[in-house]
Amino acid sequence: MTKWSHSKPEIRGALDEADAAGLKVEPTETRGHSWGYIDCVHPDCGNPQRRYYVNSTPKSQDNEASRIRRFIRRHQH
Repeated sequence: MTKWSHSKPEIRGALDEADAAGLKVEPTETRGHSWGYIDCVHPDCGNPQRRYYVNSTPKSQDNEASRIRRFIRRHQH
């Protein structure tokens, strides 16, 4: 059972993977196309892209989940 409130099950699974990898997953209270974000909080992260905004209404949930998993791979320290 996932703790995320995202409407797409594939994306909820990817958010669980991000949380398990030690990344900070934060839903936002604002309305719009952004559900929330994933942050790399590792102090030695040299990657310039340290935050990924999760889309709340993606055209393809599989593509969005793949982007999240790619972000996870880039930030495994």
